[in-house]
This record gives sequence, structure tokens and C-alpha cells, in this order.
Amino acid sequence: MNPPAAGQPALEVLTNLRHLTGPRTGIEVYMEELVRALSGTGAVQLTALTWSPLGLDLPRVREAIPARRPDLAAGSLKATVWKLWFDQWGCLRTARRGAGFLYHGMDGFLPYALRSRDRCVATIHDLGWQVHPELYGRRVRTMYGALFPWVLRRADRFIAVSRYTADDLVRRAGVAASKIDVVYHGLDAAFTTVEASGVESHGAPADAPPYVLAVGGVSPRKNTRRLIEAFSRWRGRGGPRA
Repeated sequence: MNPPAAGQPALEVLTNLRHLTGPRTGIEVYMEELVRALSGTGAVQLTALTWSPLGLDLPRVREAIPARRPDLAAGSLKATVWKLWFDQWGCLRTARRGAGFLYHGMDGFLPYALRSRDRCVATIHDLGWQVHPELYGRRVRTMYGALFPWVLRRADRFIAVSRYTADDLVRRAGVAASKIDVVYHGLDAAFTTVEASGVESHGAPADAPPYVLAVGGVSPRKNTRRLIEAFSRWRGRGGPRA
């Protein structure tokens, strides 16, 4: 994304970042890194909607707290209902009511409070709750089943984080392929190649055999079992031990 031309204002984008007030999982990392990258382009003026301070301190990123989350027991019915209200209506309470705006649903959801003049894009991380419903709890399946149809009807564009997810959107959700852009996850600088001397300094000998590293949550939907099976077959064909 290029900076705006001289005299042209930056693109104004609203997004709900209340997820960043809780534990970090893949979606939270995606949100934080994308906001950081958009801030660095100079092309976007982003309003981060949240229910408590985020402390991002990034150029061209403004935090807005339209409603503060009350002290409710995590996982309780009241907490769930309040979270639903904030995500679907409350987060846009302070949005400008005049001209339309661009909203990015980085978590895959879009507020019901969006108006016809507003434009929106949704990032779809996967359709695992449809592909393997047995791996998700009833509450999660119910939430997606109730909220996702609105996303399908309302989104002007979709971002899919993989070709597989894009194909699922077409095949399972009936989204036109022309409305989908595949934008793969980035690679943190921490995962760049290092010299052998650098590897040694971290405790691994330079002549150490190759190894497989799996990073992710411990959950059946991460398909770690298949990775273990593949590694076992690789070892059976003479691959070195990891």
C-alpha cells in the first residue's frame, strides 16, 4: 500500500480490536501485526475500537472506547451477551454518523450496526467450524451459525489467509471468487535464516541434523496427529531423528 498522493487524505478505517485486551492466539497476533504494518505505510488512518485501553502507541492509530466492559464473570451468560452487544452494536456507538466509513472485520465478523453507506471487508481465517464441527464446542458452533450469514451478505470484499480458505468460501459459503483476495500471513523477522555461528550461539551444534518444529495450540483442529504420522513415515524412510 502506497502513501496517499500530496493533498489526498489517508484512508480512514475502523476495526474492532477488543481481542487484544485478552490472551494472544493466532488471530490476535494477526490483528496486532496487521495494524502495525498498516500504520507504517502512512496510507491509513485507523480507529481501533476497544472496550479497554490497548496502549498500541502507533502513528496514525487512534484508540476509541465507545463502552467499557463491566466486571462480569468470564464465560457467564451476562459476559457473553455483553460481548455480543459490543461486537455487533456497541463498538460503533461513537462512529461518525454522517458520511460512510470503511470497516475491517479482522476477526471474521462484521457488526450488525453497519449502515448501507458503510463499506466493509472481512478477513476469513478458516471455516473449520463447518469443515470439522466435531472439533468445536456447541457455543462456538452456535455463534458462527448465527453471525456468519450476516458476514456473507454484508461484506463488500473478503480476505482469505490461504487458498484453501478461499476455496472453502466459494464451495461451502457460495461467495463469488471475484470478491475474494488471498493475502497470506507474513513472516516475522525472527524466523529469518541465521549463520551457522548464530545457531551455535543458541545452543545447537553446527552439524546438528535437520528437525521438524510445530508451533501452535494443542488442539485436535490443529491436526498435529497428521504431522506426527507424516514424521513417522519420514523416519521410516530413513529421515534423521528430530
